[in-house]
Amino acid sequence: MLLIILAFNVPNDLSAQNLKEIKGVVKSNGNILPGVSVTVKSNPAIGVITDVNGNYNIKAPENSTLVFGSVGYKSIEMPVNGRSTIVVNMEVDDINLDQVVVVGYGKQKKTSVTAAVSTLKGTEFNSTPITDLSNSLGGRVSGVIVTQSFGEPGNDGSDILIRGISTTGSTRPLIIVDGIPRDFTQLEPNSIESFTILKDAAAVAPYGVAGANGVILVITKRGKT
Repeated sequence: MLLIILAFNVPNDLSAQNLKEIKGVVKSNGNILPGVSVTVKSNPAIGVITDVNGNYNIKAPENSTLVFGSVGYKSIEMPVNGRSTIVVNMEVDDINLDQVVVVGYGKQKKTSVTAAVSTLKGTEFNSTPITDLSNSLGGRVSGVIVTQSFGEPGNDGSDILIRGISTTGSTRPLIIVDGIPRDFTQLEPNSIESFTILKDAAAVAPYGVAGANGVILVITKRGKT
């Protein structure tokens, strides 16, 4: 059984206590979970990691509480209460795993996106009193520069830079509204479902040279059954 110890030195305050050897297995819906951290709540420096078979073995005070944690799963606290064997069943954390991000070729789960992509919900613009949506992106997305040159009514839109100034003869990003290249600045804010900003080369690759300055994907609200 492979056992990885996170801490090698036991603090003095724990060495004097009656340490109990606790072992068990960690599962999720009947499937074993390797790589789950098992730590003592009162001293997180004392802990181990479950092996390839989901087994763990840790020495902790009899009156302590063990904390089980893993990426994508909800953390669980289990009081020892003198037990020598503790079997744990962890639940998937759907809040983070099921978030969907719109990309250039469809949709992906947020956890599987490796490119530089930022997403804004349409509700973030509803409370902003603006007539041109290009003025609302400033300060909301990292890596996006918004510059307003004029304040003339009807001509007060902002210039948007996502990847700086490129050599394609234009600094404007490619804007796609519901799959069609078009302007989005005059859209009604309440009609927007989400904004997705594609910033790096991996994210804009499906658009070729047209996406050299970055891409803004706008999805408007649709009727639901």
